[in-house]
Amino acid sequence: VGAALMCRLYGALTAVPRTHLPDLVESPKSLFAQSRADPKRPQKDGWGIGWYPSYPTMPELVRSARPVFQEPGRFREAAGQARAALIVAHVRYASNPMVLPRPQLIGEANSQPFTFGRYVFAHNGTLNIPREVARSLGEWEVRIKGHNDSEVLFWLVMKGVQDAGGDLAEGLRQAVRHIGIVWDVLMPKPGPTPYTALNLILADGERLAALCLYEAKHADESQALCSPDRPYYEMCYRESPEGLRVASEPTDGSRNWRSLHNGRLLVAEPGHPAKISPFVP
Repeated sequence: VGAALMCRLYGALTAVPRTHLPDLVESPKSLFAQSRADPKRPQKDGWGIGWYPSYPTMPELVRSARPVFQEPGRFREAAGQARAALIVAHVRYASNPMVLPRPQLIGEANSQPFTFGRYVFAHNGTLNIPREVARSLGEWEVRIKGHNDSEVLFWLVMKGVQDAGGDLAEGLRQAVRHIGIVWDVLMPKPGPTPYTALNLILADGERLAALCLYEAKHADESQALCSPDRPYYEMCYRESPEGLRVASEPTDGSRNWRSLHNGRLLVAEPGHPAKISPFVP
């Protein structure tokens, strides 16, 4: 699986509800700009925005299966509605580890973010063993609605977070540990690795977590779409008096973005600096 099979992510946690139109639509490096920045890597397989109007309300969600750059009006409208202190957005370049025909791969059920209760989740990368992981989910398997590896990862994370009593970091660790166990038990012969990347953003209505985790061999494989000085797979974040933003790559021209390196987990809550720690499953 190559670098082209990577979506783009954006998340923000701010002190007060605010507009996110600059990061999503208006900046020359916005999520919308990233979607069509490289004709060889267009983010063409759907998009979505999940946000919380207030806490502790459930999240609002708008998704589409169409290329975001083909419906700029609807995307701008959704971005304008998403005036919030906590938001997760996603534009999709579909991976296809199950080798499905395109009509099964594309559709609103396959578009991200995914939601469950108060949780919003978006993934960037490829889980290479989705069928095997899905079969190991027990009662959670029946919740899968679409046909893509990211949704399998989503429900695995939801299972982990529930088992961890709502702890986002521990839920993510349990999920990645589970993938390793499935790989070791069911895939004993040499073959592809269990994932290309598990870059993701997870929110619960109050907190935001971001994980950057990818195969080290991809570290210098390609450049970011609107920031050619940055690695394609490495995530980044920016803290300011207004709050925190985290993304696949910078969504504006500021030099204040910092790298969220491979194997690092970011967890943030209102009124506190983000905590960055090594991610050890």
